[in-house]
Amino acid sequence: MFQVDENYTRVSEFVIVGFPSLHPEYFDLVAWFFFFLYVTTVVGNLLLVVVFALEHSLQKPMYIIMGRMKTFSTCATQGCIISIYYIPCFFVYSTPFFPNLTMTPDKRIATTLFYSLFPPLINPFIYCLRTKEIKQIFRRWVQKRKGITPTKHGQIVAMTMSH
Repeated sequence: MFQVDENYTRVSEFVIVGFPSLHPEYFDLVAWFFFFLYVTTVVGNLLLVVVFALEHSLQKPMYIIMGRMKTFSTCATQGCIISIYYIPCFFVYSTPFFPNLTMTPDKRIATTLFYSLFPPLINPFIYCLRTKEIKQIFRRWVQKRKGITPTKHGQIVAMTMSH
């Protein structure tokens, strides 16, 4: 038998390469942009979790409520989200196989960031802010904060001013 020496590797730092041709003076701007994008995505999705947790009327299965037109609308929206993800992804990964199709490293990174970040960013807006129930809930919350009491038909009954 022979003895095998073990290889020990210790990582002491981690560097994100980012955009290869980005000038260093723009690093902070790009970092703040991605931070804003990340916070917007997280806050939007957390807002939806809170709305669904607080409103018991939204905690019923949606497939019972949807008719044919609503189903088509939902499927079309889902198709758009899938397209936003898979079409750029296809171009990024198929570039090496097509001689006339070229991508610089910056375009490859930008496209990858687009298809990775954009769908989760717009999901809260597409799926929830389009529905009538969630729009009504947001209107009620805003009106409660402003001291406006709406009726069924949207007319103002009483308005209280707090100092």
